[in-house]
Amino acid sequence: MRLRWKKSICLTKVTQSFLVTNISCTSVRMIPQVRISFRARALVYSLSLFAALAADGYELFSQPPAPFTNRMWGGAKVIWHQNLFVSQAMSREESLLKAKYSQGTKGPLVLVTVQHKILGQDGTLAVTEERNFVYRRDKLDLSTSPPPQQPQQPQLEQDPMFSGKADWEETVYPDAKGLFQYSALTYNSHLIHYNETYTKQVEGYPDLLVHGPLTSTLLMSHFLRSKKKQHPHHTRIQPLKFTYRAHHPLFNNQPILLSAEDAKNRISLEAGISACRVWASNPQGVIAMSGIVHYTSHHTRKE
Repeated sequence: MRLRWKKSICLTKVTQSFLVTNISCTSVRMIPQVRISFRARALVYSLSLFAALAADGYELFSQPPAPFTNRMWGGAKVIWHQNLFVSQAMSREESLLKAKYSQGTKGPLVLVTVQHKILGQDGTLAVTEERNFVYRRDKLDLSTSPPPQQPQQPQLEQDPMFSGKADWEETVYPDAKGLFQYSALTYNSHLIHYNETYTKQVEGYPDLLVHGPLTSTLLMSHFLRSKKKQHPHHTRIQPLKFTYRAHHPLFNNQPILLSAEDAKNRISLEAGISACRVWASNPQGVIAMSGIVHYTSHHTRKE
């Protein structure tokens, strides 16, 4: 299938200015008393109000032509090039990197990658983020869908750096108020996160969905808290890159188990760089999202 749409907007860029503010995800009820560093909340910036939106409430920029309008978050890669500071003026550039037609197990799909660049006041690159979206046909026909299979036990990709056993775990409990707050905080008006009627009757899901970016924020927050427990004093942890994939939806009012494991074999890592694998599981033990954080640690004790 030829995607004419790809050629027509591939080079389109939207630049928006915003001011870095001292916003913390402490306002999200499901993770109380947790202060997340700005590196873990680079998704928080002001977007244009009253912009044209798709029928599902999400921005139109990345959406392919009909009938591929049913959107799913596929994952992302975030690279931090420099620190961001409160009250620092920044700008964002958004561009469509690629769009690819594919055949999935439940029908045809369009895979879209959108790149965001956050630039400093002097134009230097601060953050690069590549977001991956999966678009399927307008509505999943539940009457013709195969019956749901029994949930699989957690399956993490084989990686020689990791054993697959968590070093740190904690459970969070999403609720409708927290989902709405995160939608507001990140200017995400996708209806599946706060409109229960739309989510059930139009999208066919059993309940409100937890945002993919929220799950990644929870995983990054879990990573930072775990490292703080490991090094409670005089050590500064600085994430460099976070790459993750979404595998399965997570739903409102269902607990999420967050897990993290430090690399056991550092043979493939550059000198001075460490890695930690993080993943989120639903109550049945199904892996919903997994990723790897590359980071550095610096001792700050004064001699």
